[in-house]
Amino acid sequence: MIALACMPLCMMAQKIKIDSGNIYVDGKVYAEMEKDGCGTFSQTCIYTFKNLKGKPVLIVKIGREKVPTEINSSNPDGTVIYADFNFLASKQKGQVANVRIKAEKIIERLIKAKLFKDGELDEEAASNFVLVNPVVYGTAKETIIIKQEAAPEPKNSLKINF
Repeated sequence: MIALACMPLCMMAQKIKIDSGNIYVDGKVYAEMEKDGCGTFSQTCIYTFKNLKGKPVLIVKIGREKVPTEINSSNPDGTVIYADFNFLASKQKGQVANVRIKAEKIIERLIKAKLFKDGELDEEAASNFVLVNPVVYGTAKETIIIKQEAAPEPKNSLKINF
């Protein structure tokens, strides 16, 4: 009985391999990938995903933001790590928060969202991804500056005493 219950989970697991810039899923080439930064002490982390013809179609950039509402005992400074998914052809942008920076974890997100099909970016899947994962973090915040103006200088006046 337990074996039957676990069967769907085992069938969904996919083997991911990265070799020479190619991403393989269950032994079949899925897409190409380049990364910039993404090391332990790197300030930047950018993944560029290409179709099988070598054309860049998706850039995933990892960002960090301190968010006061995210402060808790396990996250005392409130840092949120997020990934911006920038779809180049449509110029759409989606975002996933609380991600792990490892390439394998980003690729798992691509596979789960079915963003690539037969080595090409699936534009419909990309649009659906953007709808479900709107941009929340890293956006320019509106700043309101209240300027206190000094009282106007009095004009020349005539003082009359009685």
